[in-house]
Amino acid sequence: MLRVDVSIEAEEDIDEITDYTARTWGWRQTDQYLAKLEDCFGLLVRNPSAGRRCESIRPGLHRFEIGKHVVFYIPYPRELLIVRILHQQTIPAKSRFEE
Repeated sequence: MLRVDVSIEAEEDIDEITDYTARTWGWRQTDQYLAKLEDCFGLLVRNPSAGRRCESIRPGLHRFEIGKHVVFYIPYPRELLIVRILHQQTIPAKSRFEE
């Protein structure tokens, strides 16, 4: 099974999601949403092809919608790299995905 690796940018995205959700909806909702993200990562590890390809943004990039967010990831032979987790209203610019 693949292991999950989360980029620094994706970790920052999770922090922002946590802060916003806690301020707006409270900690109970925050915990539920973070659990959904964790479940999503598990699904993607088991089935990396579940998302849609986003080759126009970055080679090998996939996207998977979860709640109001889009998880961008790259499946590698031994790991699944979570690149970013952006709100669905955010139109990704190529610069957000450069290494």
